[in-house]
Amino acid sequence: MFTRVTPEVFDEILARVAPVIQKQETNYRHPLSAGLAITLRHLATGDNYRSLAYGFRCGISTISELIPGVCRAIAETYKDEIFNIPTTPEAWSTLAQQFEQRWNIPHAIGTLDGKHTAIKKPAISLYHNYKGFFSIPLLALVDAEHKFIWVELGGK
Repeated sequence: MFTRVTPEVFDEILARVAPVIQKQETNYRHPLSAGLAITLRHLATGDNYRSLAYGFRCGISTISELIPGVCRAIAETYKDEIFNIPTTPEAWSTLAQQFEQRWNIPHAIGTLDGKHTAIKKPAISLYHNYKGFFSIPLLALVDAEHKFIWVELGGK
């Protein structure tokens, strides 16, 4: 579980994002085929770019361009399936019923959790947290089946 996804899930993600992330091979460039693996490893472990460069035997500058591009491709490919925010009272009630049936917790629509993603000190120090370091907060709400309902990154 190097990337913390099963081989079947990895292949499914690769099949869907490959047309977006695949670069054209030229005389001067041989595109990395491990772009998705590098990105998933970074997302799963939080490894820094230097560690990933050593582990995957490629340049730090390559990784610094690769990871944001693959993340954008994944987000664009899956956005309509993953982030299905309810818009009607009936849809919210359905979520509450599912949560009660599956987890035996009434009057709940989901589970909320957060994480502080460490960053270097920015020019504006709005992101200094109570833990004593600079970070961007991430909050996520998931339904009874662990599907994302809502995500907020860096909110104040």
